[in-house]
Amino acid sequence: MELKAGDVLVHDTMLVHGSPAVRGNRLRRTIYLEFRPAQQIVEEGSRDRSSRAASPPLSCT
Repeated sequence: MELKAGDVLVHDTMLVHGSPAVRGNRLRRTIYLEFRPAQQIVEEGSRDRSSRAASPPLSCT
């Protein structure tokens, strides 16, 4: 699927996908949303393993 500047693509984060490298100093914005029970995230962690170091530990009350 080819997108134009300003387009938005929504898909499951587990879907295999990719895009060409960004040329120059332009930014590519990405937002990840996880919809899972909080307790599951506490027990298993985020699916985005790179965010673990930057994010404080979650607690479930």
